[in-house]
This record gives sequence, structure tokens and C-alpha cells, in this order.
Amino acid sequence: MAIQFLNNLNINDNQLLNAKVQVASTAPTAAKGQIYLDSTTNVNTLKYHDGSQWIGLKQVNLNNSTFVSLANLSATGSNVISLEASLSATGTASSTTFLRGDNTWGTPIGALYTLPVAAGGSNSAVISLTEQTLSTQVVSDVTFNGTTNGIKITESTGNNGSITIGLQDSVTLVGTLTVQGTGQSSFSGQVTIPAVPIASTDAASKAYVDNAVTGALVFQGGYDAATNTPNLDSPPTGTIKKGFMWTVTVDGSFFSEQVRVGDSLIANKDTPTTLADWTTVQSNIDLATLTTVGLGNVNAGSGIGVAYSAGTATVTNTDKGSDQNIFKNIAVSGQSTVVADGNDDTLTLVAGNAIEITTNATTDTVTIASTYTPPTISYATTISATATVTHNLNTLDVMVQLYDTVTNDTVYADITRASVNTITVTFSAVPTNPIRVLVQK
Repeated sequence: MAIQFLNNLNINDNQLLNAKVQVASTAPTAAKGQIYLDSTTNVNTLKYHDGSQWIGLKQVNLNNSTFVSLANLSATGSNVISLEASLSATGTASSTTFLRGDNTWGTPIGALYTLPVAAGGSNSAVISLTEQTLSTQVVSDVTFNGTTNGIKITESTGNNGSITIGLQDSVTLVGTLTVQGTGQSSFSGQVTIPAVPIASTDAASKAYVDNAVTGALVFQGGYDAATNTPNLDSPPTGTIKKGFMWTVTVDGSFFSEQVRVGDSLIANKDTPTTLADWTTVQSNIDLATLTTVGLGNVNAGSGIGVAYSAGTATVTNTDKGSDQNIFKNIAVSGQSTVVADGNDDTLTLVAGNAIEITTNATTDTVTIASTYTPPTISYATTISATATVTHNLNTLDVMVQLYDTVTNDTVYADITRASVNTITVTFSAVPTNPIRVLVQK
């Protein structure tokens, strides 16, 4: 949206740099002295209004006098200049000819070209190319050859034939194959790779992976020792491999040995059948004491409530009487320690400047609120013509903004700070719409 100035703009004899006039395909609302560029096709003319009509201004360039012979120059109206010229070209000009670079009228060659396709030798195809010039016709052949271990060529012969270029059913590459893109590549058959990878990004063979994971820990889940679930005492052959690990989730007996929640069981061999075939790692977590972290519980006591949610205990003081010692010494940063009354644990709050304190004995609440009233720093009003606005901000240090109340666009006018409490807004003409005036210090 364009910025609106509702008064004249005086730039004090300074230059207007990098500016351009209004470009429009239809004339704007006319006023004497107004200018714009008519952008309609074949016009692109700078125009000004003389108070009664639009006048066009345009330069006619006839510098190329050796090529253009000026036959007639006439003015038709105030906006258009008619030119007639003789080219003296060889040949006859018509709707089907064109002017060539050598100043000769030529006829375009119109023909339908075909590219016949023929079978070549094994795994090849031939296309006949016809080149049409102004005076001659040249015919030559282009042969496409495939390769035994890579590219396959097939053809459909004739003038409307086609050539299909693809891969052989079995492809042998010498060098490297790089597959780019984010799509997933797949193979319907097996892919044979070296048994041992070299680089960190090399694919690993099945034998290499099997050797690498043999004996490694493989977590299998939780184990209920009370019911032997899953069955670890006498598993079927092959179901438990060396390195398989379970974590005890329910206390119980494992091969007659006591295990507790948190202990880990690791198979030392495939299909273990005795306790010696296992490694038992105890969690070393027992019942908690006052000095030892462990398994424990939180119970409610006198004046204390306990609630559990998702394994978390919330402890609440349910007795808020004076015997609970609610208020004690309070240390305030940068000040001396505030000491509560030792007899009844009373903490006294004192209101200050622009601070109000209220209490509610029914709800046991204390409310601290600000009574500060900020000073007036702005004023707004609406005017429809040149006017004096009284803002009563008691200063000349004010900022003034104007905007059109219909379009909401910012506008500009002459502003005079007449006094510390008034400003004068001056327009060169009465605005079309009411103007909102905003004053701020």
C-alpha cells in the first residue's frame, strides 16, 4: 500500500534519486501537472496532464538511415507518429515470406521429417538422419551399438520405429557401482560379497556377523522367578543361546537359588541345563534404612498425607496448625534475617508504598497487590480537517502519528508543537476520510 502525504513535500532543492513515475495501463485520476507511464502494448509512453487532456512524450530514433529509407513522417493526433519506409529488398514480400539477413525475401522450408529405424548387427540399431538446407539434402546414418556385458539395444523398425536402450540380463561391471537417491533398493536373489568387510561402511557377510555376535549379550526381556516364565530351567534344545540375558521381575527360585527383582541372568553356553551354565548378577538392592538407599515405602503419619501416582509418592502437610512450625527464620538476599516470633511462629507482613496486603482467615490466604497507577503518556482523537489538538501531556517531547480511519493506512501532514499541551495538524486539502491522531511522549 502506498504511503499517503496529505500536504506538499518540499525536499529543499535536493535530488530525487532512483525514482520512477507511476506505471499503469489505464490513466489515473487526472490532475494538472500529473505524470505517468502508459504501459499498454505498443505505447509505453510517458504522459502528462495539461489540465484538460493527457499529452504523450516519446522519442523517435531514425539513426539507422542506411537501412531505413524514410518515406513519410506524419503526426496523427497528439500521441502517435506514423512512419513509412522502403527496404529495397530482393525478391517479393508476402504473408508467406520473411526478410533474410542479406536483405532478401526468402520462403521458409516446410516439410515433415522422418527418422527411419533399421536393425544393425547383433545388439545394434541404425537411424537414418536427413538434413534439409536451402539448397541441398544430406542423408547419413547413426548406429547405436550395445555391449555384451552391459548395454542391450533393441529396435522397432520403420519410419515410426523406436530404439530401446537397457541393461543386459546379466551385467558385469569393471570398477564401482554407485546407487544414489533416498529410495530403498532390493534384490530378489542373493547378493555375494567378500566374507570380511574392510571399511566401516562395507556390507558385512552372514559369516562375519555370526562370528561377531557369538557370545555377545542379547537382552531377552523379564523373567518371573516365581513361575519360571519364560522356561529357563529346562528349555527345549536350541531356544537359549550363549549370551542371552534376562532381568528378574518377580522374586523366586532359579535352579534352587534365591533371586530377587533387578537381578540379571546370563547364559554361559547354548541350551544351559544347570545353575553352573549361568552367570547370576545380583542388583545389590535390599530394603532401605535411614542410612542406606534401597527398596522402601512411604507411609502417612500424624498431620502428613501420602498419595501415589505412577509410582511417585506425594507428601502433604494436612495439619496447618501453629504446632507445625510453619513460619521460621527467613533469610532475604541483601538484608538481615527476618526472625519469626518463637512463641507462636507468627510472620508479620507490612504493606509498603503502592503495595496493599489483605488476608482471608476463611481460606487461609494472603493477597499482595500493587496500587500503583501509571501516568498518562498518550492521547488519541479523530479530526476531519486542519485542527489544533489538545493532548495535555505537558511536554514538547511528543511523537505524532496519523492514519486514515477507513483504509487504516498511515498518512503524513504538517505537525506543529504549538505548546506543551497542544499540537496543530495542517493539511493542504481536506482529507477524503477522517484522520486518527495519536500523540505519545
